[in-house]
Amino acid sequence: MQVNEEQAFIQQFFQMYRSLDKNNLHMLDKFYAETIEFTDPLHQIKGLVELKQYFSHMYQNVEDCDFLLKTAQVHDGTAFIEWQMMLTHKTLAKGDLIRLEGISVIKFKQEKIYSHRDYFDLSLMLFDQIPVIKRISGYIKRKASEY
Repeated sequence: MQVNEEQAFIQQFFQMYRSLDKNNLHMLDKFYAETIEFTDPLHQIKGLVELKQYFSHMYQNVEDCDFLLKTAQVHDGTAFIEWQMMLTHKTLAKGDLIRLEGISVIKFKQEKIYSHRDYFDLSLMLFDQIPVIKRISGYIKRKASEY
């Protein structure tokens, strides 16, 4: 795959994520290898079947999810993608919009992704959206910043 082909592949992959929901998880088949290793701050998943199960569960309470591509650097089968997710979830933040910044490291060959690792602030994504935990998290963050 040449550089322009790699960039086009990552652009198509990112566009797929922008339209992904619980009703069209079959779109993952086009981009991920059967042996995909997917890691985020909460999960480590091996295999396309397990990845689809993860997304199916994750999207059950999602009202809306969209992504903004901030930057993407692609070289020799590895992509570094900086993104912002805009999420509305039934049980988080009282259903209000959550904005989350993140980075994905994608490794691929022959137009199939075999490794996908997401980096994002888990406390902002989850803990800060639950009122009781938000207060505790805020207290810990304030105390940590005093050192």
